[in-house]
Amino acid sequence: MLLETLATARDLGRLHEIASVLVRHGLGDIVRRLGLAGVLERAGRAIHWKAAEGLASKTPAQHAREALEALGPTFVKFGQILAGRRDLLPPEWVKELSLLQEDVPALPFEELREQLEEDRGGAPETAFRELDTEPLASASISQVHLARLEDGTRVILKIRRPGIVETAEAALRLLPRLAELAERELPELETYGPKRLVRQIARSLRSELDLRQEAANAERLARVLERDEQIVVPRVYERFTRERLCVQDYLEGPS
Repeated sequence: MLLETLATARDLGRLHEIASVLVRHGLGDIVRRLGLAGVLERAGRAIHWKAAEGLASKTPAQHAREALEALGPTFVKFGQILAGRRDLLPPEWVKELSLLQEDVPALPFEELREQLEEDRGGAPETAFRELDTEPLASASISQVHLARLEDGTRVILKIRRPGIVETAEAALRLLPRLAELAERELPELETYGPKRLVRQIARSLRSELDLRQEAANAERLARVLERDEQIVVPRVYERFTRERLCVQDYLEGPS
């Protein structure tokens, strides 16, 4: 049973949050049909069944997209991966999920420093002539900072956000069980293979969490395209790259 599979009180809290967000975004019928309300009530977690106003004018795809955004970066990433499954989803769902935005505030550099020092084996200032502590970009999995190597080469440091693995794994503990429930209780979803789909998305997400995979993919792409002078793939600096850190050449695009 779902209640018995929850590993920690945190997992139970996350399940309650998921159910509550679904209700607020007009997806309360899913919560009922999956039996989540009963599971949470037995654990002493009541659901407030009031949905947000103005939902009647929105499509199911819009409800789903807004719910994923409300659930935070890990679920947004799941939705973005799902948006690439044109072989599986109707066009209106692909279009809507493609609108998912990662509203992730940047972390102060000092919150990244300890992790960066662990990965570098010392203060980052010893490896880089310059390091901009103001982020160039921020996303759900990582944050990007500009730097210069000792020889003056401009590079970017893609630094994995601290705690994102734990956040993602908490979701990945819940989603397979929810997918199993969905296959049993929502027969109209059987065609989509929820359990198989969750496994595929989980593999993709775990791969994105390991920045060494991104570095390896970039290097493979560079080898494939090395004869094409119109395409430049940023060089990866293997001596700096770790599971939580990827360092590549900085390339400016057309203005």
